[in-house]
Amino acid sequence: MTSTLLSIQNPPDGLLEIVLDRDDSVAVRLMWPFDRSENDWIRLNDRFDLGEFTHAVQALGQAGSDSHVTSAASELQLVRHDNTFTFDLARTIPQSKRAILDFPIHHLLELQIELDALGEKK
Repeated sequence: MTSTLLSIQNPPDGLLEIVLDRDDSVAVRLMWPFDRSENDWIRLNDRFDLGEFTHAVQALGQAGSDSHVTSAASELQLVRHDNTFTFDLARTIPQSKRAILDFPIHHLLELQIELDALGEKK
């Protein structure tokens, strides 16, 4: 069974979704508008190891901290600021794509709470 850890909407169709999959991997799905007038979208998807992903997110304890997690095809870097955090997903295989997005800090805190709850269940 899959479980949504974080979902950030960008109406009408944009979405960042972080989901715990059945195999205990974390699926990151991003569909974000690049240029709506041209119907141009950034689409990135990948899976990360749950333990490594959790460690990267939990390492963001204070403003100025950063961490990253890698897969065979991508690197996700997270940077915590005072009131925001940066989500930087770079895919290198099969072709290079990158999305750097800033979100309000409450989304990061929500993700940390969800990951904490997962750790308590195990």
